[in-house]
Amino acid sequence: MTRTHIARFILLLLLTTLLAGCAMPGATATPTANTAPAANAARPAGNGSPTASPSPRPTRTPMPTPTPTLTPSPEPTRTPRPSATPWLTATPTSTNAPALPAATQPAARPASLPGRLAIQIASGGPIYVVNADGQGLRQVTYGLDPAWSPDGKRLAVARLEGEQRGVYVVNVDAGGEELLYGWSQLRWPAWSPDGGTLVFSRQIGGKEDRRICFPRYGCFTLPGTPYWRLGAVEVADRSFRDLPDDLISRSPAFKPDGSILYVGVRGLQTSTLSGNSSGLLRPESNASSPAVSPDGTRIVYMLRFNNRSDLYLTTADGANSVQLTRTSALEPRAAHNVAPAWSPDGRYIAFLSDRDGAWRLYIMNADGSDQRPFLAEALAGLTLHYDFADERSIAWGK
Repeated sequence: MTRTHIARFILLLLLTTLLAGCAMPGATATPTANTAPAANAARPAGNGSPTASPSPRPTRTPMPTPTPTLTPSPEPTRTPRPSATPWLTATPTSTNAPALPAATQPAARPASLPGRLAIQIASGGPIYVVNADGQGLRQVTYGLDPAWSPDGKRLAVARLEGEQRGVYVVNVDAGGEELLYGWSQLRWPAWSPDGGTLVFSRQIGGKEDRRICFPRYGCFTLPGTPYWRLGAVEVADRSFRDLPDDLISRSPAFKPDGSILYVGVRGLQTSTLSGNSSGLLRPESNASSPAVSPDGTRIVYMLRFNNRSDLYLTTADGANSVQLTRTSALEPRAAHNVAPAWSPDGRYIAFLSDRDGAWRLYIMNADGSDQRPFLAEALAGLTLHYDFADERSIAWGK
């Protein structure tokens, strides 16, 4: 081996040692004391023969840190938790559980409703008749405040316009009509249970509207206080008589026992055809449009508060009252629910409402549940109006 080869070999060993030292943690590039310099490594022996160079210190290759082997512990057995007992929503099966009151139980809708309705399109305008199942819509007369006779064959209507004003009787099926009693201002006709008498309110006396003018300021109208008094006319001979009442008596309606319910100065009051003094039934001066159920046990009427009209139900003696209609606080405006009328079987109440923006016919159960549009398809071509004059827009007869 030549010197050149020996030098190259020694240089290669040095480079290998340096590289191995850099790989070891904490090592530096400085040769250790046991490593000979390249010049000494190449020094020849005295006889001139090359001497085998000492073996380099073996390179210590750092051992990689052993990764501990994780022996997975067996997954503990999970004991399932007992299922919670669900809340019971069904009616308890206990025989001692009280039954729900009949007034809160939803009534099943019948396949068809009984009777037929007379509907006033507007005050003084056309009056239509339609079956409760939506069939047979037709105009039969005009006027306001229609009322069915007990046999369901005739309508009594009031007229405030034309040459002959007063209360008319219209034969719905046979055709024809007649003026039963003439009066310039007459409203709210109602039939007695036997169909022999019509009771109504007529304007008589009181203060009329007055128009007052002031120089340089113009004219003003002061509203009057007209008196509306109860009167009765016999259908057979058209004989008339006044009835005991208040100075302002509106919206009369017969009860099955022949007594008369009306709206007086103090609220819902009663009178009789025999002339007995009237009595106070329910002290609500802003009540209007009362309607008595066919069996006489309930009265539905209208109250107006805070520019909102709603329907209420009270007992025959006026002791208890329940609100049937109301507007949700989430609605953008308060709706009006007006002009109630009982079905012939006493199970339903028809009324007008503008809850959808326009006046439409609605129906609900007698307890106020299941309020829904009524005869929407049959009346689709008609535009209903309500003038807030306590008009009786709906009559539901046999």
